[in-house]
Amino acid sequence: MIEQILQWDQEIFVYLNHFGQKHFDGFWIFFTNQKNWIPLYLFVAIAYFKYLGWKKALSALAVIGIFLAICDQSTNFIKAYFHRLRPSEDPFLEGKIRELLHPNNHSFISGHASNSTVFVWFSIFLIKKYSPWIFTLLLWWMLFMYSRIYVGVHYPLDIVFGILWGFLLVIPAKLLYQKLAEKVQDTE
Repeated sequence: MIEQILQWDQEIFVYLNHFGQKHFDGFWIFFTNQKNWIPLYLFVAIAYFKYLGWKKALSALAVIGIFLAICDQSTNFIKAYFHRLRPSEDPFLEGKIRELLHPNNHSFISGHASNSTVFVWFSIFLIKKYSPWIFTLLLWWMLFMYSRIYVGVHYPLDIVFGILWGFLLVIPAKLLYQKLAEKVQDTE
């Protein structure tokens, strides 16, 4: 059964990867690079200060920093445990896919998917009652996930499980933030 699921995962990957067009490659390579989104992260951090006040914003930044570090390290541990080859290293896919990037670590689970899930959903939790613009992060999030398939570095199941892992981490992040926000509220 697992073999069949992995085969379907490969087939779906190949199908989605083939939507790529050479004239869009530069856009997707740019889009998939987390460093290119530093202005977005700063914009969201400024929104924390605007809507939450400086004490709660600092609490939020501390929590998201802690949980992004946990997320990053835990996905590296999961990758090391499962040793799933990247699509670009899979001998069954050689010559069948578009490969734009070649990371040298393992594929399962996607760290980009889990980290961006923590960032987006934690930010939505914090800002949604103040401004509906925060929901535009969902479009960025979905495109970011697809970019990992487009550039040839993750299978769909890598992304799905990365998202699930991110959602699991958002729960304690929200709880920790709520505890810290209550303490900050008490000191005002």
